[in-house]
Amino acid sequence: MHPIWYFVYASLICLFGISYLTIHLFSTFQMKIKDRNTLTSKYFLFVAIIEILPLILVVMGFIQMDDLTESINVTLPAVVLAVFWILSVVTIISSKQKLVTSPTFPKEHSEIITTYMFVGFALLSSFPIINVITLFMVANIKDFV
Repeated sequence: MHPIWYFVYASLICLFGISYLTIHLFSTFQMKIKDRNTLTSKYFLFVAIIEILPLILVVMGFIQMDDLTESINVTLPAVVLAVFWILSVVTIISSKQKLVTSPTFPKEHSEIITTYMFVGFALLSSFPIINVITLFMVANIKDFV
């Protein structure tokens, strides 16, 4: 297996995990608005737990990058990454809109949910950014080999 796929798998694990956690945070926040600090702490703790396996995959990908002799077309990994990132962002946005427009949700808390949504986007994008940089590196390695 080409090392670039380790980065793609790491990004996909992060995309699915952090998307799920952010959506779960939204639904939990609706029920427990007063426990905001506890919910935020648990959210970041679970994000750290989710990112353990992707970190291991990224390290394995970089280790195997030393033995890289064959080139790979980076189009397919880039398309897979982009499609799943866009789906994750759309899922989070639609979940936020569904929550904010529900009649039981207090309108004064919509700014807090928007803040959590953008924090989720930042966390969601961390591993895909690493993957994009690695794709550029792998695409340029074939020029030097």
